[in-house]
Amino acid sequence: MKNFVQKSFSFDLLAPQDLLSGVPFLVGNLVLIPVCEANKGCLVTVYSEGIFTLSVTGQTNIGDALYLHTDGTLNTIKQ
Repeated sequence: MKNFVQKSFSFDLLAPQDLLSGVPFLVGNLVLIPVCEANKGCLVTVYSEGIFTLSVTGQTNIGDALYLHTDGTLNTIKQ
């Protein structure tokens, strides 16, 4: 995972969908970041806290709220 910045809290779970390393996904209202790629149903280690470098689509300004969408994209549009 190339976007990892600082160690944080991690745990293992069964992937609820196919996952890509470093691409955030939602489980309920929890934002999780997988350490590696995983197919749906496979055990994967995820981070729930920490500092990560993530891609944001669209234009943003300092202080803007960001929203994570079901496709893994982050932007300022609340859906």
